Amino acid sequence: MTTLTPEAAEPATTALFDTMVPLTLAADRRINPGRWVLSPKFAAADVTVFEDRSHAIEWMNAHAGTVRGCVRIAYETSRYETAWTLCEGLWGWLHISKDWWLWRTTHEVGVEAAQQCDIEAQARMLSALGQCTCGRTTLMRPNACTNVPAHFGSPLSTPSDKQHPRKS
Repeated sequence: MTTLTPEAAEPATTALFDTMVPLTLAADRRINPGRWVLSPKFAAADVTVFEDRSHAIEWMNAHAGTVRGCVRIAYETSRYETAWTLCEGLWGWLHISKDWWLWRTTHEVGVEAAQQCDIEAQARMLSALGQCTCGRTTLMRPNACTNVPAHFGSPLSTPSDKQHPRKS
């Protein structure tokens, strides 16, 4: 059996992204057309590929796992903007599906990818990851987002008020 080289896999990887990125972004726009987005790739999203919102949700239900794989592949192949953009493209569906595991796993990679881009992308990914955490814990415990662990200081404290536990 021969080993597949990155160069040999590149055409298939490119074809995958050429299909999945536009469909993911179009589904997101159809699911939540008024939501503010950061990635400029959304400008080319053709929402007409989905008849209506319910068809976009059905598509995301069927393909969210593939999109998750694309996020990882984009990151591993140094397509950092594509990785965090796909994460942003999942938001409309994630808010409906409440798939906390997929949200967390994709956006953790999205944060890593955004660190290779710019501060705005980083902020967007961190915000989304925070929404996931608050959404997940709020369902389990009322007021979870205001119950800040003691080692992080009060919710209104500044970074200089307390040392982060991993940096002590």
